Amino acid sequence: MMKNFFVNQKYHKIHSSDFLNFEFDEDLYLEYMDYNSLSEFNRTKGKEFLPFSSYSKHYRDAKQEAYRANSKTKDLIAKLVDGTKTNVIIISGIPGSGKGRLADFMSRQIRMENVPSTNFKMATV
Repeated sequence: MMKNFFVNQKYHKIHSSDFLNFEFDEDLYLEYMDYNSLSEFNRTKGKEFLPFSSYSKHYRDAKQEAYRANSKTKDLIAKLVDGTKTNVIIISGIPGSGKGRLADFMSRQIRMENVPSTNFKMATV
């Protein structure tokens, strides 16, 4: 599969166009592009990055978690409504990862259940 990735990458450089190959695994391609971006970013910072095989496991686990985000929001709302000891939900992540949008979405969902909610941004640490 990686051979196909490099063939497509070379074709794109030569012809400056998108090449569609029906044997091409787009999900793997996107995963590999994300890995290369993060690896290059770490290299510019003088840091080592994990090998692709380790990254791939984390990437696929995170992708599965992303599909379950909506049900997790429902679980959090249920805990807030039921009066369990959940008072604060902290969302963290790298800059530009969508933390603010997630916080806004969750706050609106919680308010729709008649539970007081607010969100705020902290300064970057």
